[in-house]
Amino acid sequence: MAISAVPQNSPSQGDRKPYRQSANSPTVPRYPWSAEASNPETMAGMTSVRCDVVRWVNNEPKPGLVEASLVDVHDKTWLFVDKAPIFAASSISPTSTFPFEAAIRCRIVEVSHLTGRDVVLIDTATPDGLVSIDGENHFFVHGSQIV
Repeated sequence: MAISAVPQNSPSQGDRKPYRQSANSPTVPRYPWSAEASNPETMAGMTSVRCDVVRWVNNEPKPGLVEASLVDVHDKTWLFVDKAPIFAASSISPTSTFPFEAAIRCRIVEVSHLTGRDVVLIDTATPDGLVSIDGENHFFVHGSQIV
């Protein structure tokens, strides 16, 4: 399992430290921007992050595969390929108009407040086992991307 790095003073690769959760870190953070924050049944940090479904990949396996993109706090675009229902509750088909906004279910690992903005470390492998085509499943995103 690869883990992205925590941004320090600049977003360049050399200025990052590996993520380490301290023993004092809260395991169930509350987020005022998340509707799930007030629901006791989903307080285990489960939520979703905005993404864009960018194209239809294949009709097999059913119900079809799509490609979605997620942009992290470093403006890096991560690509995911999985069955269409993983990204959107509505019906997606090869004739859908691409791109369109969707969401990836994820677990919130930690929230940091850097340079005046909330930065959220998410894990996309929980609950759906979703990893990027590069094999990554931990991403730092802006708090505004959490839905």
